[in-house]
Amino acid sequence: AATLSARDTATAFAQGVIATVNAVNTQSAAPKATLAVQQTRTAIQATIDAVQTVARATVNAQLTAVAATAFARPTSTNTPFIPTSVFGATVTPYGFASPTPVNCPGFLPSRLSIGQTARVTPGDPNRLRQTPGTGSAHPVVTQVPGGGVIRVLEGPVCTVESGGGVAWWRVEWYDASAGRTYTGWTAEGMGTTYWVEPWTP
Repeated sequence: AATLSARDTATAFAQGVIATVNAVNTQSAAPKATLAVQQTRTAIQATIDAVQTVARATVNAQLTAVAATAFARPTSTNTPFIPTSVFGATVTPYGFASPTPVNCPGFLPSRLSIGQTARVTPGDPNRLRQTPGTGSAHPVVTQVPGGGVIRVLEGPVCTVESGGGVAWWRVEWYDASAGRTYTGWTAEGMGTTYWVEPWTP
């Protein structure tokens, strides 16, 4: 609105001056135009030029201010998000996610969260089961070797086994040697021992 007002005011003023010039031109059309008339026309033309210059500068300054406000980038106060890709899917690396701690009865506080990557701690492999739990009622799909990298899909499901509480997570593991991807439930640990840890690629 301010931009249009400044432009309209300048235009109206310029039109008024032009009308005066036209009137002077009409009166001085005869060859006998005096020096005073010529000087008046020159002065009026200079005024028109000055008004147009000021009007253009005002309008340009206001348009620049409006554009700067409209397209200004907002200041972000969010924690930086750094995505990564694992098995062709974008996930949130551990350290940038803010998982809600889960406490399964008889087990340490869980360190995993859905969508992040993790790995089996070096050493013994971790069983990948069809359903969360131990024993024949929960068949083993495969075993993820120590150091194997997995992606957390779902969980946890808490169970209590003979060795203590267990936090089960449904995960995805790519077996490079077999060239295939396995999905199943694996234990984050039992009792006071972690078998799976958060891992940043």
